[in-house]
Amino acid sequence: LCITVFTCFLTTAKAQNFVEVEGRVEAEDGPIQLFISIGEEGRRKQGIKLKPDGTFLIELDLRQSFEIFIAAEGYQSKLVKINTTVSDEALEAGLMPLYLDLFLFKLPEEVTEEEDPVDELPIETAISFNNQDFTFNFDNPMMATMEGQKNMAKQIKDSLITQVVKRDS
Repeated sequence: LCITVFTCFLTTAKAQNFVEVEGRVEAEDGPIQLFISIGEEGRRKQGIKLKPDGTFLIELDLRQSFEIFIAAEGYQSKLVKINTTVSDEALEAGLMPLYLDLFLFKLPEEVTEEEDPVDELPIETAISFNNQDFTFNFDNPMMATMEGQKNMAKQIKDSLITQVVKRDS
């Protein structure tokens, strides 16, 4: 029975030619209105709708490069570039979904009121397929977990507040 189920999964994944991206977006102050767009590099972007609990599921075609942009007013935006180029060997072994949890943090008021708001400059990370162990790798390890992103958010916010204090002194 286990062999039959596993074989069906492999056949389905190979026949569909896509990678599933499962994830959730968590904001520092709880649920927020946000915009998520996804598109192939150089092509028109389409919006993604989150479920009420902040989760999403998208399917990305194999052997393509995609950009996922996440933004909400007053929050640091994020740009995630995903390259789904995988080897035939990895396809035959079976692809597991990519899990992408994203944490958006609210910028200090002193920063968001400036003429050139920092929240227009996204935190960027890239994810690509590693054919050696058949997994997706984050170029920025802090982006790989929600806890890592929360730690990064604290560091960035502390740095921004320090910059504002120095500028105003």
